[in-house]
Amino acid sequence: ASQIAVRSVITTLIAPENQLGTIPEPGFLNFLDRTFIRANQDVIEEGVRSPERRGMGTTCTLGVIRGDSLYVAHIGDSRGYLLRDGVLDRITNDHSVVEEEVRRGLLTPEQAWADSRRNIITRAIGLDHDPEVDTKCVELRSGDRIMVCSDGLNSMITDQEIESILNQGDAASSVQAMIDAANDAGGSDNISVVVADTPTR
Repeated sequence: ASQIAVRSVITTLIAPENQLGTIPEPGFLNFLDRTFIRANQDVIEEGVRSPERRGMGTTCTLGVIRGDSLYVAHIGDSRGYLLRDGVLDRITNDHSVVEEEVRRGLLTPEQAWADSRRNIITRAIGLDHDPEVDTKCVELRSGDRIMVCSDGLNSMITDQEIESILNQGDAASSVQAMIDAANDAGGSDNISVVVADTPTR
C-alpha cells in the first residue's frame, strides 16, 4: 500500500499538466487533498484487482516547499515536525485512538506513550472511499529544519530526544543519529526519516 501511495502521489505531483508553480494557495492545499484522494483510490483499486491485498492501507505525510512556504498533507500517524531556533514543533496530528483521547483530555501525553493502543490508527489511505485528509500551510524562516518520519521513529524515541538530535550536525547526520537511536531503543518497526533545511540567509 505504501509503495502504491508514494508512486501515485509522485506521479500526480510531476504531471506536466498540473503546473504546480501556477496553483495558488488555498488552491494548492485543495490540490494536495485531491492528490491523496487519487492515491487512496489507487490503493483500493489494487485491492480489488488482487484479493489478497484487499483491505491494505498506509499512512502518508507529504511536505511540498514552494517559496517561503511548506504545504503539508497528512493522514495517519506518520509525522511532520519543524525545528525553529532550536525548538521542535509537531505540525501534524496523529490520527490514532490514543492521540484523539489526548486531544479530548482523556489521556496525558505520557499515558499515551505507554498505552498499548498507540498503534491503532483511525484514518489511513486505502481504508475508506472518502478519506479525510489534513492540509495546512506553514510559513518558513531562514534556518528552519523540517522532518517527516514514520511511527517507527517516534514510537521508539521521544520528541525531546528528536529535538536534541535535530539540533546537532547537518541533515544527513541527524537522520542517521535518529535511526540509530530508534534501533538502540528496540527498533520494533520500519523507520523512515527525511530531513530538509531551509537556506540560511
